[in-house]
Amino acid sequence: MVHKVIESISRRTVLAAAGTWLAQRNAFGASDPTLHFTILDHVSLAVADVSKSVDFYARVFGNTLRKENDSDRYYVKLGLSYVAMGRNGQAGRIDHFCAGFDSHEMANAKARLKRMDVKFTSPPPFGLFFADPEGIRVQMWTDNSWNDVGRTTSPVPHELPEAPIFEPTRLDHLVLAVSDLEEATAYYRRLIGPVIREQKAKQIWFKLGPSRIGLIQAASGETPRIERFCVAAMPFDSAAAAKKLTDDGAKTENAERKGSVKFRDPDGILVEVI
Repeated sequence: MVHKVIESISRRTVLAAAGTWLAQRNAFGASDPTLHFTILDHVSLAVADVSKSVDFYARVFGNTLRKENDSDRYYVKLGLSYVAMGRNGQAGRIDHFCAGFDSHEMANAKARLKRMDVKFTSPPPFGLFFADPEGIRVQMWTDNSWNDVGRTTSPVPHELPEAPIFEPTRLDHLVLAVSDLEEATAYYRRLIGPVIREQKAKQIWFKLGPSRIGLIQAASGETPRIERFCVAAMPFDSAAAAKKLTDDGAKTENAERKGSVKFRDPDGILVEVI
């Protein structure tokens, strides 16, 4: 009797696993290998005053900085991730995000995009660039691209009068506001992988290693965009952090979760820290 029960449980487990495999195969295509995304590698900001933004983000997240040798583009380290900033078109927006994958996955990534009929560019050494169907700019590159950035940049000494407000560990997530949630979900399912969570408030989430990408419905008439990015940090006092941010000229907003902080940087870009 015990053997029959075990056999029945094992059979159900195998059938469930087979069903999951079939669903994923149908979603991606039978010959489409899985891309092993490892982290949300970085976000890039379009700012009005690069020097002002660099000073602000250094005070908030620390002074490990790099600067492009042939432009005024800067990079501020966020633990395992980083934020880039420069004058790139209209200021006050998140220009693009970068999904990081294992270093040996570049050929698979190019093949995935070609099967999806995505037109991309690949300027060395900066990975793959393309726009999603709603015009949101995406980059895919090997994880820990901070090291690759080192080929074209130099470290920048930057003294801070006191310790930074947060000790960042990585980019935790970002949120894309899209005009067609159903179509965007189907697109990112093919690009990244299965949906890991769908919340009642119509938030769709995808996993990039320890990081996530969320989709929300944009308000009527709004342009599709990267709505905000979120940084994971070592434990902090949210009230004290909010006061320091206000003293630094940031505009704080009501946080969606207890213990987190949400604010707008000098260009009005929305940032969350958890």
